[in-house]
Amino acid sequence: MDVAPTTVEGITNTVGAVPGIVGVALTGYLLDTTHSWSISLFAPSIFFYLTGTIVWLAFASSKPQNFSNAD
Repeated sequence: MDVAPTTVEGITNTVGAVPGIVGVALTGYLLDTTHSWSISLFAPSIFFYLTGTIVWLAFASSKPQNFSNAD
């Protein structure tokens, strides 16, 4: 993790932890309201996979990065 500054590390860790927190609450809510394990387990998974794919497609780049320059 010595490539990115500490702020970027913190933001990345926070964004990465959100699905783990929201997913559990959403799964419990869906299970209570629908009484269906298949909907409550697969709907949040599909949502987070699609959201991650959309964000990756919107912001990912294939340009080479030069991390050796000190700015």
